[in-house]
Amino acid sequence: MAQLYNELSSSIPTTSILDVEQIQKMDTKSPEFRELIVRLSQQANSHALAINNRDTGLYDTQEYVSGQSFFPNPNIAGSSGTQTPAQRPVYRKVINFGALPGSSATISVAHGITIPLSSSFTVTRIYGSASKMTNNLATMSFIPLPYADPSAAANSIALNMDGTNVNITTGTKDWSSWTSAYVVIEFLKN
Repeated sequence: MAQLYNELSSSIPTTSILDVEQIQKMDTKSPEFRELIVRLSQQANSHALAINNRDTGLYDTQEYVSGQSFFPNPNIAGSSGTQTPAQRPVYRKVINFGALPGSSATISVAHGITIPLSSSFTVTRIYGSASKMTNNLATMSFIPLPYADPSAAANSIALNMDGTNVNITTGTKDWSSWTSAYVVIEFLKN
């Protein structure tokens, strides 16, 4: 099982502890020293690949590459006519909405993403959260966006995006006392 996990993850490999005194005594022209340099270079490369393959924990209001990657674009063929082997980077951007709208209302905030006029732009995830902050910890509330109210479907909140805006639409419940809402957009450009 550990072997399978290592093959499917991008964990940073561990290294052996090196005896500095033994390295200092090595002849720099010896095959053992050259082997050490090769192995250290390979280990450094493995670490760089694992680090570069990680999803970052940064959520910013500016568009940036998140560290995620998607399978190669099946609609783009290489020079040989086959699918290009390049993984596609995922971009992330956070939209600060402020307060949720009242009942049966929509609030739209421009996302500012330049969307190319091609089929290669794809949104992979739109998600968020809203908070109702009070002076009493027991009365604070937090919900995911979009939100489905299991007791009253009319209280649900829809979340969508078009070429210009991210939109939050509320049901019949007045959500305006929820003063903080953030939406995260993750997307591919190719």
